[in-house]
Formats: sequence, structure tokens, C-alpha cells
Amino acid sequence: MKDFKSFIEEVNSFLITTSGAPLTPEERIFLEASWDKITIKEAIAREEERSGQAYSYRQVANPLNLINFLRQTFDLEESESISKYNICEVLSRYDLVALAKAEKGARFYGRKQEISDLTELVKTKHLIVVYGAAGIGKSSLVRQVAQAMGWKTISLSLYTNPSQQDSLSILSQKMGVTSPFEAKGKNLIIMESAEALLRNTQSRSLLENDRTREWCDFFWKWIEYSHQNCLILISQRPFLDLQEFEDAQMSITQYKVEGLDFEAASQILQEYHLKDKNLWGELIRIHRANPQALHEIGELIASLHEGKISEWMLLQTVILPEPQIAYLNEIFTELTALQMEILKFLCQIEHDHSISYPQLRNQLHEKGASFSSVDQSFMDLKKRDLVLHEQGKVNLPLTIRKYIKQSRPCHSASTRLVPE
Repeated sequence: MKDFKSFIEEVNSFLITTSGAPLTPEERIFLEASWDKITIKEAIAREEERSGQAYSYRQVANPLNLINFLRQTFDLEESESISKYNICEVLSRYDLVALAKAEKGARFYGRKQEISDLTELVKTKHLIVVYGAAGIGKSSLVRQVAQAMGWKTISLSLYTNPSQQDSLSILSQKMGVTSPFEAKGKNLIIMESAEALLRNTQSRSLLENDRTREWCDFFWKWIEYSHQNCLILISQRPFLDLQEFEDAQMSITQYKVEGLDFEAASQILQEYHLKDKNLWGELIRIHRANPQALHEIGELIASLHEGKISEWMLLQTVILPEPQIAYLNEIFTELTALQMEILKFLCQIEHDHSISYPQLRNQLHEKGASFSSVDQSFMDLKKRDLVLHEQGKVNLPLTIRKYIKQSRPCHSASTRLVPE
């Protein structure tokens, strides 16, 4: 049974996402009166005793802005009234958490250049891997491209990691053919959560796992086949096997989706009416302009700090969305001992005290690692966006620093490293 605290948090989060404004204190009192089935006067007296602030009966008893917004949002019939007696019952009909997530996912910000780039690739390539961090907006970007091109679009999720045979059977049914190769015209086939194919494989390779090797056969046949269709794999990770074919200049490519530009990222913060605009750039930089992270941080600051970024900054924390944590959990299981040593070494250095790359190499060389192995390990970490290398200085992104400290505490390692 849901309690009032959980209920009010869901309602508040839903309103912030859909309207950009949290519940007012008066609206909270009104909902509490409805939830506990007490009078408005009793609810006001309870809140005044808790907070020591006085509230107007008229403002609490007539939350017209809230009622009108709910009526419009849920398209309620004019004959259905909303009052203290039924407002909680009306709200409980809907999955507010799911609706808020759907609202966020449906929004799209900026990316004009990415839409143009990807549109041209769809016209000339048979297979494209669109990859990037969790929450970065890969799926919404692909949907925008599909809508702009007007091709017939067929989507399939590989999240549950079905067999190739089952996946292609489902795909063929959606396309109305016995085999995807028989599709006529121009079709855009989108396979979501393609990183599932790389689960429990090493080095992002499909060929090193019997379960996924059959997918390679399909992909090779797909890019060699004469047709006008394009297959897009949406993944959190690139595919090494496909990269080799990309180098051979075949009809295949991989496209990395980065964070939003400042203007688009600022639009998200604006939706939550965040204050301290002079700190917007810093907030965006810390979270690497990740749309999902910015939505979550915007909602938190709006609801807990009245939109004041300066108060949030005092906490010196960053947001790690659940999908990003799951992604990092998987990635970190694949890192070598030397790669982990690099990350833990950088974790021990304060974020505002970067060191030079030669210093890092020398430190690890003194522990037994060869210079070449350090170079290779560092480059692989950089490709995975786990380290920063700017103007000759190396450091950890704040999100990675937080993940390591929370999930994998930094210990000062004194063990000798065996050259890899």
C-alpha cells in the first residue's frame, strides 16, 4: 500500500516533468486533506504546527491551477469534477512515474547536425551502429531521422537477448515477409539495446562467443546483399568486429552520439526553472551534457532546493542515472588489471589537481608496467570515455570518479604490475 509520502513525491515529480513547476505548499496541504480524508482547516492546522508558517484557507481550498492542469493533461470530461474528495483517487488511476518517463523520452533537443549526418549515412550505408552513453539520446535521435526521411520503420529490442533465429523471425513478421532480405522499397530497421549482444563477451567482439557468432554471419550477409534497406544497431558500446569492416570501406559505419550542445542542454534546465544561470555551464559540464542526467538533476534541484543551483553545488555531488550505473558495472568487469590501476591512481588525485600524462606513465612504469602497455590501456579507457586527456593533462570525469568511489573504493595499491 502506497503511503502519502511516496504518493506526493510521484505527483511532484510528474508535475515538474510535465509542467516545469513543483507542487506549491498550498497544493500539498490540499492533497494531504484529500488523502487523509480530513477537512481543509484540519490540514492547514497540521501544517502550520509542523512548519510554523501561516496559510490562507482560500488559497488552500481552491488550487485552480493544479485542477485545471490535471483536467487538461488527462483530458477529463467536463462533467467529471475534481475536488478534495476525489483528487487523490483521480491521480491514482494513472502510472505517474511511467508517464513522466515517457514525457522525458519524447522530448528532443537540438542535434541538427547529428540529424543531418545520420540522414546522409542512412542513404549510403546498409548497417550503422549508433552508440553512446546511457541516457545520451541515441534512440530519440534515430527516431527523429526516421521521421524526417519518411521511410517505413521497423523496431526490435534485443534487451532480452533473444536468439538470432527468434529475432529475425519477429523482424520478418513485422515486415510482412518471410525473410528480412525480401523486403522491398526503403526500410529502416532499428534494433534497440544492441549492447545485449556483447554481454559476457570480451573486447566487444561477437566472434569470440558462440552465442553471438551467428549474428556476425547475418551482418556480413546484410551489408553484402543488394538492397535499399538500412539496419541501425543502437548500442551503448561500439562493435570491434564491425569496425574492422568499416575500415575496409564497406557499406557499414559506426556513429558516436555525444552530449548536447550548450544551447540544447540549457533548454532542459530552463524547463525546470533553475536559477543561478551563471552556474548552468558548470552543471552541464559536470554531467557531460547528458539529457537524462540533466533531467534528473533538474528535477532534484527544483524540488529540493527551490531551483537554486548554488545550494546543490555546495553538496559537491553528481547524478548517475540507473542505466549508466548498469552500463559501468558491465564495463568494469571487462577492464584489465592495468586499466583498473590507472583509474584507481587517478581517483586518488583530487579532481582539481590534474597530472600530466608522462607523470602517469612514469608512476605506473615504476610499478612494473611497460610504457607501451600503459599507452594501450589508457587509449582503450579513453575510447570508453572513462578518462579525460585535455591539454596534456589527465583526469577522471566526475561521474566516473563518483562511480569508482561508491562502487569500487580507491585503495593505494603497492603491488607490482606484470607487463601486459
